[in-house]
Amino acid sequence: RESLVKTLNEARTPQELADLPMRVQQGGIIKLGDVASVSLDASIPRSIYHGNGRPAIALNILKPEDGYAVGALKSVKAFIPELQKQYAEIDFAVTTDQEPMIAVNIVGMKDALFSAVWLTMLIVLIFLQNLRAAVIVGVSIPLSFLSAFAVLYFTPFTVNMVTLSGLIIAVGMVVDAAIVVVENSWRHLDAEKHSFSALVKGVEEVIFSVWGGMLTTIVVMIPIMFVGGYVQQVLRPLSITIAATLIGSFIAAVTVVPLLLRKMAVAEKEEDVARIANTTENGLIKGFYRQVDLFLEFVTTIYLKLLRIGLRMRWSLVLAAVILLIVTARLVLPMIGRELMPRMDTGMITVKADLPPSTNATGVEAVINRMQQIIKRNENVLSISTVAGAEPGQVSFGAGGQLLQQLDIQVRLTTRDRREQNIWQIMREWRDEFALIPELINYSVSEFGATPMATSKAPIDVMISGRDPDTLFHLANDVEKRLRKVPGLNDLRLSWSKSKPETHFMPDLNLTARYKLTPQVVGEFLGLTLTGRSPSALKMHGFIDLGVRVEIGVAGRRWHEDIAQLAIPGLTGDLFLGSLGEQRNVLQPTLVTRENLQETIDILGINSVRPLSAVAADVEQVLSELNLPAGYSAKLTGTMADMAETGMRLAKALLFAFVVLYVVLYLLFENWWRPFLVMAAIPLSLIGAFWGLLIFDKPMCMPAMMGIILLGGTIVNNAIILIDFIDTSIAAGMPRHEALFESVKTRMRPILITTLSTIIGLMPLTFESAVGLERMSPLGVVASFGLLTGTLMTMVMIPVLYDLFCPETRA
Repeated sequence: RESLVKTLNEARTPQELADLPMRVQQGGIIKLGDVASVSLDASIPRSIYHGNGRPAIALNILKPEDGYAVGALKSVKAFIPELQKQYAEIDFAVTTDQEPMIAVNIVGMKDALFSAVWLTMLIVLIFLQNLRAAVIVGVSIPLSFLSAFAVLYFTPFTVNMVTLSGLIIAVGMVVDAAIVVVENSWRHLDAEKHSFSALVKGVEEVIFSVWGGMLTTIVVMIPIMFVGGYVQQVLRPLSITIAATLIGSFIAAVTVVPLLLRKMAVAEKEEDVARIANTTENGLIKGFYRQVDLFLEFVTTIYLKLLRIGLRMRWSLVLAAVILLIVTARLVLPMIGRELMPRMDTGMITVKADLPPSTNATGVEAVINRMQQIIKRNENVLSISTVAGAEPGQVSFGAGGQLLQQLDIQVRLTTRDRREQNIWQIMREWRDEFALIPELINYSVSEFGATPMATSKAPIDVMISGRDPDTLFHLANDVEKRLRKVPGLNDLRLSWSKSKPETHFMPDLNLTARYKLTPQVVGEFLGLTLTGRSPSALKMHGFIDLGVRVEIGVAGRRWHEDIAQLAIPGLTGDLFLGSLGEQRNVLQPTLVTRENLQETIDILGINSVRPLSAVAADVEQVLSELNLPAGYSAKLTGTMADMAETGMRLAKALLFAFVVLYVVLYLLFENWWRPFLVMAAIPLSLIGAFWGLLIFDKPMCMPAMMGIILLGGTIVNNAIILIDFIDTSIAAGMPRHEALFESVKTRMRPILITTLSTIIGLMPLTFESAVGLERMSPLGVVASFGLLTGTLMTMVMIPVLYDLFCPETRA
C-alpha cells in the first residue's frame, strides 16, 4: 500500500526556535539563540487608529454586495453586547456608523410622503368641494403606490431615499388622472340628474386626455432609464418608481374610479338624486366653498380678458414670451451656476491631512490628539474615527500605500434638524483652527459625499502631466500659488510632495569587485539590516501563523546609526560599508502616479460659497495663462470632468425624450403640427423653473435636469386637455372663438386642481422638510415653479397659438 511520508521537525515556540542548531564546529553545537536574540514581540506599527479620541484597534465591517446596509448595521450592533460579555476587559464602540443617518433619512422621507398625501387631498377637497369626490380621488393614491411596490419587487432596487423621493414626486401627479375623470364626470352628473349615461359621457370625454397625459409623462423618462453612466445609476430607480406609479394611477382612473362613481354618484331611482346631490356641510364650510368659487370665477374672468387681448395681439404676445425666455436664460443661468449634485448636509465630515514624511509615530500621534481636541470641542460631534497610515500587505483602513504621515478623520455629527450650525459653518471653524497647527503641510475639510462619484479625488482636480517628477513638482507649486487667488477655492493641496527623505548608497564597482562583492549582495545586506526578512512563519499553539522576521542589529536592537558604519562580511573579513561607495541624502516624491504612461501630479481643491462651474471657469482661466515646457500639460479633471460627461448624457437624454414625446403626440393627435402646439408649453415652463432655482439658491445640476425632463412630460398635459376640448367643441359645431373661450372656462378648475395638487405634493421635496431631501430638492423646485408658471401662461398662450397656427377651415 502507498503512504505519504513527511519529515517534521517544526519549531512551535520562540524557545524551540532559539534551540535550532545552526552549525556544529569542533564538537560543539552553535544554536540560533547563541548568535541572535529570539523573542515574541509586536512588529513596528506603520499605522495608527483612534476611536472617539482614544487609541484603539478597529474592525471594518462591510455588507455583502447584494445585502442591505441597515440590516447589516443592526445585526452588528445587536451582536456587540454579546462580545462585551465575552470580553469584559475590552471596550467595544461603534465609531463610524451610517445607520443613524439612514434611519433618520428614511423616517423623514416617510413623514414627508404622508405630508404630501394629506396636503394633496386637502387641495382636492377644497376645489372639488365634495367629500365623496375627494374620497374617490384619494383611493387612487394607495392603488398607484401598490403598483410601484409591485414593480420594485421585481427589480434590484429597494425602498430607499431615491425610491421614496420618487413616491413623493409622484403623489401630486397620481391624482391628476383621477381628478380629471371625477371632475368632468361629476359636472355631467350634476347637469343630467346623476344618470348612468352622464357618467359614461363624462369618462369618455376625458379618456383621451388622461391617456395622453400619462403617456407623455412616462415616455420622457424612458431615456433616463437607459442613458448609462452615473446618471442611469442614480436616476433609473427614481424614473422607474415614478413611471410605475403613474401607470397605476391611470389604471385606477379608468377602472376603479368609474366603478366608485357608479356606486356613490349615480342615482338608481328618482328619489336618490336629491340624496346624492344634497350636502350636509355646515354654514361655515359652505361659506368657505362659496369663497373658493368666487375666487375661481374671478381668476377665470381675468384669464378670459387676457385671452381676448391675446387674440388681438397674437404675434406680439408670442414675441414677448420668446424675449422673456431668452432674457431669463441669459440672466439667471450664469447666476445659479452648475454642479453635478447639490450640496447636502450629510452630518458626516471627512478631514484629510498630510504631515512631513520624516515625522515619527510619536509626532503623528501628537498631531492627531491636537486635531481631535479641536473636533471634540463642538457639542454636535457624536463620534470620531481617525486613521493614519496602512499596514503593508494587510487589509486595513488606509488606502493602498498610505503613509503613516497621512491622516484620514471621519466625524459624525447630529443631524441638521438637531443643531443650530450647518455643516459648512462647522467646517469653516475647523479650517481656521487647523491652520494654527504648524506640523500640517496641508489639509482638507469636506462634507461626506462632496464628490458624488467615488472615482473623483476632489471637486477641483488640476492634473499636470509630464516626464520629470522634479519639473512636475516645481510646476505644481507654481500653479498652486496662482490658484490660491481664485475666490471660493479652498483646501488646496498636492497629491504628492517631494519631501520623503531617502538615503541613496552608490557602491564603487571597482572596490566591490576587489573584495568579491556585488551591488546585489550589498543591497540584500542593507535590506536585511534595515527592514529585515520574513523567511517563514511560526505555528504557535493558540495563535494564527506568526511571521518570523530576521533582522541584523546591535545588542538586540535594530540599527539606527549611519549606514556608513555598518560592517558587511566579505571573503577577507568585515568591511565598513562607507569604504565601498558614496552615500547621499535626498528628498523623493511621497507617491508615484502615472496616467497614459506619463508622470502626474494633482492639485486638489474644494469649492465653497461659489458654484463649481464658476470656480472651474476661473481655474481654466489660470491654466490658459500658463506657459508650460514642451511635453507637459495641465488639465482640469475631478468632479468638473464628471459633470461635463454627465451633462452630455443628460443633454442626449433630453433631446431623445422630446423626440419621443413628439412621436407620441403625433400618434395621439394624428397631426404633425398639433404636437408642436402642445410642446410650446415646455419653454414657457422653463421661465419659472430657472427663476425658482435662483430664488431657492439651487444650482443647475443633475436633479434639476431630471426636473426639466419630468416637467416637459407633465406641463403638456394641460395643453392636451385644452386642445382636446377645443377640437371636440369645434367638431360638435361650436364657433371657433367660442370654443377657445369655453376651453378656458370649462377646463380652468381641473387644470388648477391638478397643478396645485402636484405643486403641493412636491412641497416636502421643494422645502427639504426631511433630512436627505437636499439631493433631490432642485427637482422639486424646477417641477413646482415650472409647472406653476407654465400653467399660468399656458391658459392664454395655447388658445392664442391654436388660433394663430391653426387657421379656421371654411366650407
